[in-house]
Amino acid sequence: MPGGARLVCAGHAPGLGRGHLSLRPERIDLCAPGAGLMRATVLDHVYLGTDIQLRTRLVDGEEVVVRVQNVASGLPEVGAEVGLKPEAGAARLLVD
Repeated sequence: MPGGARLVCAGHAPGLGRGHLSLRPERIDLCAPGAGLMRATVLDHVYLGTDIQLRTRLVDGEEVVVRVQNVASGLPEVGAEVGLKPEAGAARLLVD
C-alpha cells in the first residue's frame, strides 16, 4: 500500500502471491490527514440520497471510493486532503 501502510486481511495466508485489496466503500471512515492509514485527495462527490459517495485519489494515484451518510455539514471540499481509515477486519485480499 502507499507509504508502506499495512492491513491485515481476514483469511489471508502468507505466501499466496499477488492479489488485489478489496474494501467496501461504506467500511472506510474519513479522518484528518495523517490520522488514518492512507492519505487521499477528494476528487468529487456523488449524491445518492441518504448517502454521499466521495471519489478520492491516494498519493500513489490509485482511486478509492468512500461512502458516507448525507449530513448537513462536515463533508470535505473537492481538492481537500483527507485521511482514510478502514474499519478493523474490513480488508479482503483477492488473490490473482
